[in-house]
Amino acid sequence: MAKLTESWTNRSLLRREKIISSARKSFIELGFHGTGIAQIAKDATVSAQQLYRDFTNKEGLVSVVVERESRALFDPIVDAVEAGIADEHALEANLGSVFETLLVTLEPSLFLEMFAEAARNPNIALILQDTDEAVRARLTNAFRQFADVTVPDQDIDVVVQIMLVIMGGLINRPVAEPALARQTLARQSASIIAGLLRKRR
Repeated sequence: MAKLTESWTNRSLLRREKIISSARKSFIELGFHGTGIAQIAKDATVSAQQLYRDFTNKEGLVSVVVERESRALFDPIVDAVEAGIADEHALEANLGSVFETLLVTLEPSLFLEMFAEAARNPNIALILQDTDEAVRARLTNAFRQFADVTVPDQDIDVVVQIMLVIMGGLINRPVAEPALARQTLARQSASIIAGLLRKRR
C-alpha cells in the first residue's frame, strides 16, 4: 500500500511539474493574460479538469512561476555573496560568474511580465515583496560580516539596494540591447559591487 501511495505521489508531482513547465513556456511566449488554461493543459498533455484540480485557477499557476523565477534569480546571487564574503577577490569572481550565467539563462520577457503583473495584482506583488525582503535580509547579514564594525547599518543598506538595482538592470538590458556584451557587463557589475564593499572595510 505504501508503494502504491508513493507511486501515485510521484506521478502527481511529475504532472504538476509538467504543467508548471508548460505554463512558464506559454507565459514567456504569450504573456500571463495572453495564455489560456486550455493551451497550458494541451501543452502539458493533461485535461483542463485535471489542471484545475492541481492549481485551482490560472493565478495559482502564475504565482508558482513568479515565485520560482524570483528564486532562480536571487538564490544563486545570495549564495555567491555568502560563499565569497571572507575574501573580496572571491566575492567579485563569484558574483561575476553568477551574473554572467544569469544573463544567459534568465528570460527577460518573463521578468518584465512579472513586474507588470505585480503593478496590477496585489497577490503577485506580495510574492515579489516577500522574496525581496528575504533577499535583502540575507545580503545585509552577509555584507555586515564583510564590512568594518564602525560602518553604520544605513551604509550597508545602501550597498544592498544598489546591488538590487544593478541586478534589475542586468535582467532588463538585453531586451533594449540584444547585442549587449553580457560577459563584460556581468564582470564590471560585480567589480562595482565589490568596490562599494571594499570602501566599507
